[in-house]
Amino acid sequence: MNGFTFVAFTYNQEKYIIQHLESIKYQIENFGKDTDCYFLLCDDCSTDKTAHLCKKWVAEHKDLFKDVNFIRQDKNRGIVNNYLTALSNIKTAKFKILAGDDLYFKNNIFDFNNEYNFVITPVFNFDNNSNISKMDMCYYNMFLHKQSKKADLQSFISKYLKYTNVIYAPGVFYNRVYDINKAIDVLKNYKFIEDYPFWNYLFSIPNLRVFIETKPLILYRCDVGISTNTKHPKRAEFLKDEKRLEEEIKNDCSLPKLINPCRYRHKYYCFMSKYFYSKSSYVKKCNENIDKEINSAQKYLNEIIDKANIWMKGNL
Repeated sequence: MNGFTFVAFTYNQEKYIIQHLESIKYQIENFGKDTDCYFLLCDDCSTDKTAHLCKKWVAEHKDLFKDVNFIRQDKNRGIVNNYLTALSNIKTAKFKILAGDDLYFKNNIFDFNNEYNFVITPVFNFDNNSNISKMDMCYYNMFLHKQSKKADLQSFISKYLKYTNVIYAPGVFYNRVYDINKAIDVLKNYKFIEDYPFWNYLFSIPNLRVFIETKPLILYRCDVGISTNTKHPKRAEFLKDEKRLEEEIKNDCSLPKLINPCRYRHKYYCFMSKYFYSKSSYVKKCNENIDKEINSAQKYLNEIIDKANIWMKGNL
């Protein structure tokens, strides 16, 4: 099916879901008028008003979407189950799965070349005080450098994933190259970590076409998620998933740190990225363009928050 699907996967995000939806509205009104846009909500049995607010907002803005689908779990089953539910219900080749507390940025998310299956974009972080910063650029600059040298990005990243996750999940866009049954098999043993094992699977698919985009497309709320908030009530279960990852994915590099060649290769690339790759003309120019974008990010973020606040005041 042609078109683009916006997928919101949510759990107790009533404070942020309208901001998320307003950022979708911005995308469609500014760039998506010639695209059939679909909306899919996958809610993990929120105990607050997340689903209610989302349904009410979408009902008021139904003209934005060709079709909508609301799926609510009968009980809280965890991020991975919710993610698999989303993957199983997407009908379009192009889509983006994004947590309900994150935002789409002001650049055109529909403007992707169809020849690529996996696109990595730079991400701007923001916190609850609306402070904006860039993601850690170490891996991203490394990938930019490899792309400028026409390296085989699939092979390079695939090997790297055996040691650590070098892909910043919020900024990833991919299409329907996956086998849903294989995805279920890969993720069934996890509850709170979906990105790393799924990337590891995707990069095993032959001839995956990878591209490093230089336009930021996502604003990531960096201080509330289970992976960044050490006080999250389910943090202990998340750490169990991390241990399982160590056993199932990183077993190629399971030697102790002091004698682990993967560790030193990783340090080498981080050093090269910081002191050499980031100084190359191509990478430097890309970074300069990203820096220009961050100067306008604060204004955009404030506008989205204001629009969400206005809507909330009229609907509470």
